[in-house]
This record gives sequence, C-alpha cells and structure tokens, in this order.
Amino acid sequence: MDALLEVRDVTVRYGHLYALNQVSLRVDCGERVGLVGASGSGKSTLLHVMAGLLRPTAGTVVYGEPIASGGYRALTLVVQHPLEVFSPRQSVGDFLHEPLRNFRLAHGQEAKAAVRDALAQVELPPTAEDKYPHELSGGQLQRVVIARALLLRPACILFDEPTSALDVLTQASITALIGDLQTRHGFASVFVSHDLGVVQAMSDRIVVMDAGCAVESLPAARVKDARHPATQRLLAADMYDVPFLAPTAK
Repeated sequence: MDALLEVRDVTVRYGHLYALNQVSLRVDCGERVGLVGASGSGKSTLLHVMAGLLRPTAGTVVYGEPIASGGYRALTLVVQHPLEVFSPRQSVGDFLHEPLRNFRLAHGQEAKAAVRDALAQVELPPTAEDKYPHELSGGQLQRVVIARALLLRPACILFDEPTSALDVLTQASITALIGDLQTRHGFASVFVSHDLGVVQAMSDRIVVMDAGCAVESLPAARVKDARHPATQRLLAADMYDVPFLAPTAK
C-alpha cells in the first residue's frame, strides 16, 4: 500500500539541542497512528513537521496522492487549545464558513447547509452558529474545531493532545466522537498524547517517542509487550493506572 504520509529521517535542531533526531514514520490511508511520550519527547514537534508548520533541519516529509493532490484541504490539524485558532470576536458560524470561503468549497445556501451538517456531525445544535468562544465550554469548542476540520474533507487529521485540557468525562465523549467520525468518514489520523491509555484507545498502532527519537512501534493491542524502557515507564506511570473511559461503538 502506498503511504498517505511518510516522514523520512527528520531532524529538528535548535543549536546543540535536538528536538527530533532522524525520525522516520509512515501513515497509510485510513490508519490510526498514536504518538505517545513524556513531555519534551518530541511528539508535538513531529506533528508540526507533518502539518508543514515547522521546517525540519534535515530529512523530508513525503505526501501521498490523496494529500498531494488536495493541497492544504487534505491534511488538517486539531490543536490542544481551540482558542489558539479561534478569535474571541469570531462567531462559530464565521469560524466554520471561513475555510469554505477561502478554499472556494461552497457558498450561499450550499455553505450554510455544509456548516449545519458539520455541527450535527459533532453533536452540536444549529444555534451554536451564533455563539462566541466565551459562550462555549472547552468540550464544545473542541467539537467546533473538529467540525471545521471535517468541512475540509481531509484524508488525514492530526490531533495534537486534543483532550488533555478536558475533564475525564468530556475527554471520553470527545474521543468517542473522534472514533465514530473515523469509522464514518475513513480518514487517517495521528493522535498525540502523553497519556498512553488515551492513545491506546484511539490507535491501531502506537509509536513511542523519547528524547527526540522514535524508540518503539507496536500494535495498540500489544502495548503491554513493550520492551523499550521509555514505553515501560509510561506503562508504570500513575496516569496509566487511572481508568480511562474508552470510546464505545454506536
């Protein structure tokens, strides 16, 4: 199978500090890949390189046909804090209409219908269009950002710790939503978190980052067979001992 996205020997260096050191990673169409590691391990830096937001010091990122032919529309990023991409003076409706207008995907009644459909898919009512960021909860804001990503019809969505700022119950509802949308639309995903339990629930395959390197890759169902000390430390961490409410199929 041709790779949807392939990172080849990517290095990101700041002076003598290596944020990434010769990292390689492949994502196939429809595949769910998890990136996990302690803070400072390089996982978010790698995601930003994949998204084209950060140019590597060395190495390359190769985009397969579904992304290369679709330009920016085919690869989207969902960030940890929605307010990073959401202007406080911008309504939800304006926020969602913006990419449709910028990429000339739809206009007029067609655009209005697309926005309402996207809101319905993330389980928000049509009246959410008139809301402003300060009127929504953290979970609702994250749903709006996911709705915007869906409007771009992506082949792959990159999730940069999208649930880490949420309480446990909201975290579970957002991960369940993402899992349902993946099943419905078939997009590939790269899900970043420091929480191994969350990543295991959201992935088919897990890549473990440590000190800027990809040190281990294994099926999500076989995490307990991990051999690398970095993975074993994550398994032993207290945060992994806290029960996580895994997404349930609808």
